Amino acid sequence: MDETQIISEAFLNEATNTSQNINEAYGYLWWLNGKSSYHLPQSQLEFNGTLIPNALMICMPL
Repeated sequence: MDETQIISEAFLNEATNTSQNINEAYGYLWWLNGKSSYHLPQSQLEFNGTLIPNALMICMPL
């Protein structure tokens, strides 16, 4: 098995956390799950709860 690292640990940590204060459920170009509220694209409305309640994040060791 090739064990070439394709992304850095620092990028993975940054990419899976909130990237700005406007919408805490959004990271770097994808939605984050597990936040207490979210905004949909082009909406000023804030919705309570997680975006996808049953979603799990699975990280594979590099």
